[in-house]
Amino acid sequence: TVAGLRHKPLGQLWEILHAPLMQFWFLYVLFVVSVIAVLLRKMTVSTEMIFFLSMLLLASIFVDLNLGPWGVLYMVRIYSLYFVAGALCRKWGSLEALAQLKSTALLRGAIAAFGLLTLAVLLKVAAAPPLMVLWAGSGILGTLLLSMYLDRRQLFPFLRHWGQHSLEIYLAHTIFSATAAAAAYQLLGPNYLEVEVVVSAVAGMAGPLLLCRLCQRWQLMFLFRL
Repeated sequence: TVAGLRHKPLGQLWEILHAPLMQFWFLYVLFVVSVIAVLLRKMTVSTEMIFFLSMLLLASIFVDLNLGPWGVLYMVRIYSLYFVAGALCRKWGSLEALAQLKSTALLRGAIAAFGLLTLAVLLKVAAAPPLMVLWAGSGILGTLLLSMYLDRRQLFPFLRHWGQHSLEIYLAHTIFSATAAAAAYQLLGPNYLEVEVVVSAVAGMAGPLLLCRLCQRWQLMFLFRL
């Protein structure tokens, strides 16, 4: 996140405490939703009730409810539903139920879910607010089913390793991919964009994984935790 301030005075460094930069808005939203969920659970509010409240919060989009000047709260309104849905699925054992499906059912379900999402994009209705939960749910379900199928078939085992370290990749990839892209540009010039993209993508994956291994060895994994 600090890297996003490279073109700003150091005196503005404090802004990262409240103003997300680039894709790191996700961390701010995750923090706020996690804190609120924990507080509600401490107050003995059921997960089902929290899910209902998150649905009401999302529905407030249609009445243009003003949540104040902090932009993070508007993203919390949109994405808190999926966080609580995950907690609800865990409570109800939904993932365990999906894991009981036959391999063919997993694959067919994944194809159907991704097919529905593709159809929404082709019909240009993917961004329609009333249906966005359906499309998001289809993508999530399709990803879960496909992951279970690949794991059961022992296909592409490296994907499991990537998935286990997805948070570390997410947090650190910008540092490595941007550095690699800049170096490739300096060496090759502007006429090899395809090569620069590949180099950037490889560095964005390999760099964080190497960093994660070093942090595990040096017991510094707390750097990647909330």
